[in-house]
Amino acid sequence: MTRAGLAGEREFVGTSVSPPLRVLFHIRHFGVGGIENALIGWLRALDRRHFRVGLSVALHTRELEQVYRDRIPGDVRIHPLVPRSNWLVHLHQQRRDGQLGKSGRLLLGIAMETKGRTLLRRALLELEREYDLIIDFDLTLRKHAAAIRKPLVGFRHFGLWDRLNAKAARVGRAYRHYDCLVVLNEAMRAQALRLYGSSLPRIEVLPNAFDLDAIRAAAHEQVEDAMPGNPYVVCVARLDMPTKGLDTLVHAWHHMQQTHPGAGGLQLVFVGDGNDRARLEALVRDHGLEEQVRFAGLQRNPFPWIANARLLVLASRTEGMPNVLIEALALNTMTVSTDCPVGPREILADGAAGLLVPVDDVEALAEAIWRAAHDEALRARCLAVAAERARHYGLVASNQRLLALARSLVAGS
Repeated sequence: MTRAGLAGEREFVGTSVSPPLRVLFHIRHFGVGGIENALIGWLRALDRRHFRVGLSVALHTRELEQVYRDRIPGDVRIHPLVPRSNWLVHLHQQRRDGQLGKSGRLLLGIAMETKGRTLLRRALLELEREYDLIIDFDLTLRKHAAAIRKPLVGFRHFGLWDRLNAKAARVGRAYRHYDCLVVLNEAMRAQALRLYGSSLPRIEVLPNAFDLDAIRAAAHEQVEDAMPGNPYVVCVARLDMPTKGLDTLVHAWHHMQQTHPGAGGLQLVFVGDGNDRARLEALVRDHGLEEQVRFAGLQRNPFPWIANARLLVLASRTEGMPNVLIEALALNTMTVSTDCPVGPREILADGAAGLLVPVDDVEALAEAIWRAAHDEALRARCLAVAAERARHYGLVASNQRLLALARSLVAGS
């Protein structure tokens, strides 16, 4: 992101750094998910007066070329740690495509623990000479962390465990080799402190970075499919019922139809796709909601769907940092969310910027959707707070947070 890219919010006020800090982001591979999108957000958001940015990728995948390559800024140097021509890369892609049998998966696992680990570490230790700070964005460098000499930051994108079980203890021992563990919100920080206390060198909160102006501009683009002509409620999510609570949302929609017949002409629109689409469609049919629920599928640009909705609903049972809530704040769209661990309560300012309901509470979710769609005074109060809350996740605040952390770590190295 150039200096001009910050002008839409306000000028970045940090003291300039000369030369810029050299920051290397790392990810194991590109699939299609929230971590990849968050990474792209950071690569695009950082002010180039203060940062020079690189990206290391352990294993090349088709998704990097077909989905993300055009979204990565041209000045970001991409470093493949395992050469694209290596047979490990081909086997890895075959596994992702579901083309490896049990023996093939076993071979790949053994090879990655031996030859792959050697290749990756050798390339990483050579590469670190070119950078001041390394950010392990998906925490997949845990087995190499002790060997890295430059300040190393690990990003944790999901909530931690409720208690110090065997897995939590094992992961905690690996985290001790990082100079800083970054979490996305204060709830996650409290979890980390409860589990690990002072055994970790440093725990910092860095929410994902959002280009609010770009989100707003994208909301005005043409969409591929015709959007509803009547008022609608949108749910933008991977169609994964156990995690995203979409079954609860359908039950709540049915309950709302019973308590508020006709529901004011509202339609429910699912934007997204996933393995549970057929099950979700069957649940809609079972409730006789085919005329009131629409499946719009995966949309290249979901922002017009959010911006034009009467409200956005998140019914998740668990989250890390639900980006869609922040996108709704940026687009001045009313929100209803479950108060799931972790993220929604902090993003929505304890319910001041949007309504919070208990997880899996069908009646509470139904009533909240009705109120959020029809109570104009409530909507005005929430949206006024939402406008200010969105700025907390914008480019200026994000640059300031990361710059302060990077400076302190580099100065202490």
